[in-house]
Amino acid sequence: EFSNFNSTNLATNLAGLNIRYEDFGGTADLVGSCGNDICTALPTISNTCNSKGSFSLSSPCDSNTVYFAIGFCNALTCSFDFTVRVELDSIAASVVTGTTHTSWTTVDVPESDCESNVPNLDFYVNSPEFLFVAVREVSFQSSVSITLNSCSNGDSCTATDDAFGNDASCFVDGSSCNPGRCLEEADDDDTTDNYHVSFSAAPITHFEYQIVTQYVSLSSFVSDSIYGRTSHFYRISDTTSALTIELAIANGPALKMTVFSGCSFDYSTAFLETKMCHYGSCYTYIPTEAKQTPESQLYLVIDSQLSSNTPDAFDSDINPELHTKPTSYSVTVTRGSGNCASPPSTGFCASGSTGLNVWSSISNSNVWSYNNPSSKDEEAECLYNKFIDQCVYPSTECREYLKVLACVTIFPQCDSNGYQMGTCQDLCHQVESVCGEIFSFDVDDDMDFYGLYACDSPRYVDGSSGSCYTDLPVLVSSTSESFDFFADDSDIEGENKIN
Repeated sequence: EFSNFNSTNLATNLAGLNIRYEDFGGTADLVGSCGNDICTALPTISNTCNSKGSFSLSSPCDSNTVYFAIGFCNALTCSFDFTVRVELDSIAASVVTGTTHTSWTTVDVPESDCESNVPNLDFYVNSPEFLFVAVREVSFQSSVSITLNSCSNGDSCTATDDAFGNDASCFVDGSSCNPGRCLEEADDDDTTDNYHVSFSAAPITHFEYQIVTQYVSLSSFVSDSIYGRTSHFYRISDTTSALTIELAIANGPALKMTVFSGCSFDYSTAFLETKMCHYGSCYTYIPTEAKQTPESQLYLVIDSQLSSNTPDAFDSDINPELHTKPTSYSVTVTRGSGNCASPPSTGFCASGSTGLNVWSSISNSNVWSYNNPSSKDEEAECLYNKFIDQCVYPSTECREYLKVLACVTIFPQCDSNGYQMGTCQDLCHQVESVCGEIFSFDVDDDMDFYGLYACDSPRYVDGSSGSCYTDLPVLVSSTSESFDFFADDSDIEGENKIN
């Protein structure tokens, strides 16, 4: 039967707890645990029978309750008295919940003397989803070390003040566990989701630290600066429609951008995309339903510490001075139909060499809004030139529908959620009606370009659904004679082939 021992101090913090038994009058074993199943473990302890002993709690219990049992090692023939003492260490670790990356705590370690009040630098973090611990601004030519127990392994780093300040910051995290600094899921053991963080600093040291366990909510826009070996963490809500995440760097060293589904997700359907971003803008897109994830929110991590697999000019291990330069950045989130706009009013698709304005008869006037529509228009023209690069130059009508297909393919139309829609199959059939079966698939050629646009390809949406064209005449059989493909002034020797 367990007896209760109540203490105000113990109720708020069990870290650093010591339980001792003294003057036992015999030999005994002591076993302790956060759980109440310790009695089953007691018979297995038989090699430490002493007249005195102790049990030290290395990690706080979630329930702020400790169970321990004392077993007598000798044959018990009569009752006897003994003493049990429960006490806290002189400096107990604090249990903290952590903050967002926007919060830093300043520490000044005083001289080592009897009167100085030494700050507490020992912490336990209780049940975090992710964990990131960093120090920066180490001064007075001193050093600060961080030690973290996570993922069943310890991790540590040291930040040191030097003449240039290149190494005056460092971090430890849960990156060895899962992407995004996510930690392992806790099991039924009452202590597995507690993580011990300690800072070690010499006397007369100034530094800043942060223990990050929370995301900053990002709705549509945020701007900030970042420097040193550290990271920023954002949660993006309402991600169930088409999405564009733009990271724009105004100045400073390159950053790494990671967008992922969060720490609780199904790996088979999870979203994870990472890229290096230098000066200017880089993007993460979810432009189609096929790329969308079941989660209603995504997470963004921005890293200013660069690893050795980055280009030398942006590698802070090769060029450590990059750690001391801040990077000014902004993040813009665009959702749904905000990713769509009217097609470009100039260029090949609007007129071009054929004189046909494709946009005058598209079935949906909202197309995906690219960052550089002029470049995409040139891409459509290149695709068109590839289409007409046949043995015999196509007829005028054939060229017009090939232009429509090229432009509608490169500028997909948007549905109500802003997603890009596939090209309609009716348009492909119309092309083959006037051009012949130019998109036949060569099963022996894995790189067959024309086969990629065959009408039975999964790239097309059935019927007139999706990205389509309204000016489609009544279809004729798609098994037209091959001579229908030829231009009126062509001959079968291919004199008018486009080179």
